[in-house]
Amino acid sequence: MHSASRQNLIILLIVAVGLNGCASSMERVAAGGDLEAAKAALAKGGDVSSTWHTSPIHKAVASGDIPMVRLLKEHDAPLNVCYLDTDYPGYWTVSQSDYYHDYLPPIGSAIARNDLPMVRVLTTQGAPLEQVCEMSLGRTYNFSAIMVAAEFGYKEIVEFFLRYGSSPNRLMDGFTPLSIAAYRGHYDVARLLIKNGAFHTYSNQIPQPIEVAAEQGHENIVNMLAVAGAV
Repeated sequence: MHSASRQNLIILLIVAVGLNGCASSMERVAAGGDLEAAKAALAKGGDVSSTWHTSPIHKAVASGDIPMVRLLKEHDAPLNVCYLDTDYPGYWTVSQSDYYHDYLPPIGSAIARNDLPMVRVLTTQGAPLEQVCEMSLGRTYNFSAIMVAAEFGYKEIVEFFLRYGSSPNRLMDGFTPLSIAAYRGHYDVARLLIKNGAFHTYSNQIPQPIEVAAEQGHENIVNMLAVAGAV
């Protein structure tokens, strides 16, 4: 490597580390759970916006700290940013076109932790339940709260979103909440979705819930769908 290139690389690394250190002070306060310290930091101009890798509200959500989330939202913390959730070890998914689930908006982080109280707070605070998430290298994916909850198999959170108006027939990347639940083997979630109007048969252009359940060996879901009239 030429000396000039090496120097430029060193400068870039120094700048990145420096920016990270400056921008993450509010994140550290939010993660620490000290509400009074957070209020003091905000009174001094603490930045609630996101950095290149996370945001204060992501840290508060990861800690399950509802009072901190409410405080940050009072100061206009964004609820629509999607960042690498380093506190949660995401996994390859069906519903997100093989992108990691650990690029999440704040409500996605709450769903991934099965934190229904936090999900309720974020939803009532205006967190989008459907959005396009930007990730690294210019990639994007369509985030859907009910799809993520169905894929994780969190029945109470799926039920909450249904009551809140989410469609049981949300179609994304060829899957629906029911087909995702069937694929993952989440019997109770699949049954809940059917009771709330989820279609058990779709056009031939997308995988049928009964087909994906059979492919994955989930006979109990296959039987339930068959009784419901799925083909």
